[in-house]
Amino acid sequence: MSALGIVTGAFGAVWSVVATVLRGLFGFLNDFKAAASVAIFGWCVGLFVGTVIVRHWRRAVARSERESARKVAAEAVKSRRKDIPNPLPPDVIETALKHIPRWARDPDWNRAAFLNRVLDALWPHVDTSVCEVVRDSVEPILRDLVPRNIVHWIGFEKLTLGPTPPTIGGVKVLGSSSDDVVLELELQWASGADFVLAAYVFGVRVPVRLSDVQLVAAVRVHFTPLVDELPCLGGLEVSLLGMPDHLDLAAVVPPGVDLMALPAMDVLLPWILRKILGPMFVYPSRMIIPIMDNSGLEPPATGMIKVRVRGGYNMQKRRKDGKATGLVLPGSKLIGFGGERYQVRLYTREQRKVMLMSKSRDEPTWDELHYFLANPESTLHCVLLTMNMRELGRCEIPMRLLCDPSREGKTANLHLPIEDPTPFQEPEPEPPVPPKRATAADIERLNKEYALAMKNHREKLARLRLEQLAKAKLPEPRPNTPTVAIDLEYVPMGSGKSRRTSLAGITSVASPGAKTASGVEEDEEEEEEETVAGNREGRVGILRVTVNRAVNVRKADNAKQPQPVCVAQISGQKFVTAAPVDPTNKPLWDETFLFFNVSDRDAVSLTLCDGGERGEFLGECVVDMRKITRDMELSDMFHLAGVKNNAQIFAQFKFSYLG
Repeated sequence: MSALGIVTGAFGAVWSVVATVLRGLFGFLNDFKAAASVAIFGWCVGLFVGTVIVRHWRRAVARSERESARKVAAEAVKSRRKDIPNPLPPDVIETALKHIPRWARDPDWNRAAFLNRVLDALWPHVDTSVCEVVRDSVEPILRDLVPRNIVHWIGFEKLTLGPTPPTIGGVKVLGSSSDDVVLELELQWASGADFVLAAYVFGVRVPVRLSDVQLVAAVRVHFTPLVDELPCLGGLEVSLLGMPDHLDLAAVVPPGVDLMALPAMDVLLPWILRKILGPMFVYPSRMIIPIMDNSGLEPPATGMIKVRVRGGYNMQKRRKDGKATGLVLPGSKLIGFGGERYQVRLYTREQRKVMLMSKSRDEPTWDELHYFLANPESTLHCVLLTMNMRELGRCEIPMRLLCDPSREGKTANLHLPIEDPTPFQEPEPEPPVPPKRATAADIERLNKEYALAMKNHREKLARLRLEQLAKAKLPEPRPNTPTVAIDLEYVPMGSGKSRRTSLAGITSVASPGAKTASGVEEDEEEEEEETVAGNREGRVGILRVTVNRAVNVRKADNAKQPQPVCVAQISGQKFVTAAPVDPTNKPLWDETFLFFNVSDRDAVSLTLCDGGERGEFLGECVVDMRKITRDMELSDMFHLAGVKNNAQIFAQFKFSYLG
């Protein structure tokens, strides 16, 4: 045997031993791998399940401990209540809560300490001036009412508001604008007022004394209009927000009998006050106090006029040196428009002027419908303007003949002639300023001259307006005269037709039903509520709706974004906003609409549609007018009903009563 064979045999023997060992080792590792996998998986699952079980067990233990603690605390509170009785009866607590200032109960009200300090300083002067005004205005009326052959003299022997001024418990400022400011005041007055009204009947003095007035009431003060001349306040409108919460006084008649001490007077006095003060002073009725002469306070409206502007005639364009100069009025030195377009403005009151859509044609067509407050003393103004607001011509017609109640339901077809505005623009004569050394005769002469000049100015203006009314009544427009054709219909307040037409009727303040003073407190409270409700709901007004924006507006399939429009409607009137240029679920409109003759029993609806009024429904919200008339303003984000998404719309409402 050679050496190579010996080595080969030895190597083979060793390899067989190693191979046997490796095969056993690999088999053991395979078996261990399977067992280890199963063990690790089991440990992980067990750890997760155990963690969940322990967590829920701890929560259950904590919950049971909290419930036990809550029960123990509730039992302790009950035991304390049983041990310590309430020192005040419930009716006493309820009465005490009524005397808490409103600023402590309502976050919208603020303290008015500064107003009380100002009123305390001004009160002596206010007392003197108010008493003089009452004496000068009331005494002549009383003397005209009584028969002179029986009552020789009647007047105030004593008139004072007392040394104690009213206390303002709280003040609330409503949303104001550049046109007006509205304050609501909580007024408390325990005064030492003393009024002695005496009448001499056949020479015998018969005095009546009112004193010790106690009053608690909520008052609304409307500062309007705000003007550009000092003191910048044209007048005030004062009204009660409701019947006084408390009113008491002493009324003494000869021979020293106090009427308030008689039986049933504590019930009869509130009943009488509801009959008298309710229709006169409870909102929306109001007392107007002018402060400045020519302050801009408009007289109460007796009705509304519905004006449909049909079109225009003879709006010819003239040329000068081959260039377009615009419209030239016959007989006028004024050259109107610097370009081709022009516009027309209509109004009966300075506080509301309506601008028609601008036009450029010689015979334009508007077909626009507008509403205006009016009374027999009103004047309908139609002003022709350039695009840069230069006045070209105007027409003014008096409404005395057109606002007659006999013309209810009748339509007048008028052709308003636009003539030279120069005669209408003549200023009023200025009041004379007497010289320093002027005598009484000189001052009287200057006043007479001023009164005569004012009379001539008014007569000239009235004559011009009557002439234009006669021209407007012609069946055909005058040739070579710019003309605006309108259809005018007058609807008086309280008319039956106004409740049936689109001019939704204007009703007067409903007088409360007659009831006898039975002395039952519940009946009196119900009657008071009915009276206040009748005062608030018996009138209609103008509603201004501002549709600002909406969010989360989506279609039903949610496939693509919509182009939402908002349809606002109430009392048979409807307006639609413009659709956004690009599709969006957050549209921004910021458009304002005016609704006329709206009753506070109605509800305004805001409906969102896709692309137009007849598009896909995207949601709707309905706002009750009672929520708006509560503070006369409402601004909020409203949820849209009828859709599954959380769509919302932001709108602002402002309401004002007519009349």
